[in-house]
Amino acid sequence: MMFTICLVRQNRTFHGGKTTRAVYRQKNFKQRVIKNAQVLFALSDREAEDLANKAGLTLEQKESFQTCLNILKNKYDKKSRLFYQNANISERMFQYIKNNKNPTKETTLAVAVSMNLNSEDTQRLLKSAGYILSKSIPSDAVILWMLSNYEGNQNTSLLFRINEVLYALDMPLLMTREKSGRRIMADKSQN
Repeated sequence: MMFTICLVRQNRTFHGGKTTRAVYRQKNFKQRVIKNAQVLFALSDREAEDLANKAGLTLEQKESFQTCLNILKNKYDKKSRLFYQNANISERMFQYIKNNKNPTKETTLAVAVSMNLNSEDTQRLLKSAGYILSKSIPSDAVILWMLSNYEGNQNTSLLFRINEVLYALDMPLLMTREKSGRRIMADKSQN
C-alpha cells in the first residue's frame, strides 16, 4: 500500500514547489535535446519545431506567458480571480503566475479551458508557456478531442468533463487543487 501511495505522490504536480522546478528543468532539458538534435542531424528550424511539437513542446515563443494571458483576459473580459477559481487554480499558483513564471502544461490548459478560449487562442497561450497540444501524446489527444467534440449541458463544465475522462484513463488532470487527493484515497480504498 505504501509503495502505491509513494508512486502516486511522485506523479503529482505541486506548483510553486520543488516539483514545479523539476517540471521546468525537464521541459528545458527536452528543448535542449531537440536543439542539440537539430545541430547534430542538420535539421531545419521547421523540422526541429515539428520534433518539439511531437514532444508537446514548442521552440517558438513569440510572447511571454504573462503578456499573452493578460491580452486574452482582456479579449475574453475575464476577471483574474474568477477564472483562476473556475480553473481550480490554487492561491499559490495564482501568485506564481503573477510573478511572471510559467505554469505547467496542465495548469495552462486548465486556465485556457476555464476561459472558454477557442482552439487558436488555446494554442497561443500554450505556446507562450513553451507547450503545444500534440496528437502523439495520449493525454493531449484526449484533450484535443474533448475540445473539438464536447457538447455537454450547461451544468457540467468542460474542465470537469475533461478531468473525468483523464481520471478514468489514469492520466494527469488539468487542475492543480485536489488533483491527486482523490487518487490517493482511491488507492487506499483498494488495499
